[in-house]
Amino acid sequence: MTSTMDDDQVHHGVVNFSIDVKPLSVLANDARQQLPSPVLVHIQFLHQLHYEFAQYTGPRSETMMSSGGHLVSRDGSCQLYLTELKSFYLSFSLLSPELSKLGVAQDMHQEIVGRIVECANNVKADRNVMLVPIQVEVLRSATIWRCPQCTWELRMRREAALNRRMRRMKRFLVSPAAAVGSGDEAGENNTTTSCSVCLEEFAAGALAVRTPCSHEFHEECLRTWIEKKPSCPLCRFEMPI
Repeated sequence: MTSTMDDDQVHHGVVNFSIDVKPLSVLANDARQQLPSPVLVHIQFLHQLHYEFAQYTGPRSETMMSSGGHLVSRDGSCQLYLTELKSFYLSFSLLSPELSKLGVAQDMHQEIVGRIVECANNVKADRNVMLVPIQVEVLRSATIWRCPQCTWELRMRREAALNRRMRRMKRFLVSPAAAVGSGDEAGENNTTTSCSVCLEEFAAGALAVRTPCSHEFHEECLRTWIEKKPSCPLCRFEMPI
């Protein structure tokens, strides 16, 4: 699947699937053949994923209000010999990897392959038939909504992870020498004169933090940054929990 959804939105949902397998016009050779040639089956896949986001209209309401949708489509194709589609197990081993490439859920593979095998076996293939095209359309529609309880639990987990990361930072008071940018006179307390997040200079006596990668920031600036991206604003070091 190519789309990404925020964790806040993926709590509960109702998912529906629809599968449409149908043969198209066969391709035949006008010249009458003395011996039958192997018949190819060209399978064209279209996998569509439609997500509709919704939320409760009130704290105790069971009514949902739609907040827009998102459609993602994937297509692909493969060719097999008609004789290979006579066996379900052989067909499954050949077609299941193709369905996985398109992001089709594993629990749907058996039904889809069964429909393809049934469709191929119903095609009247005489000596002149060269190619049997089959079109497979898979539609997955899902209504996903925010659950108040799940939203609260997710917020608590994120807050706990943020607090654990911040506890790993070394807090220190900005020395007057460093606050005015006097170079080596700053001593060991801090090595920079400004916060790289807000770009403001450190005030003398202000509380700052030093990351495990030895970069220094205002505590609130770094906390706001890590809440969105758990990495150092300067070197992208992944902050441990």
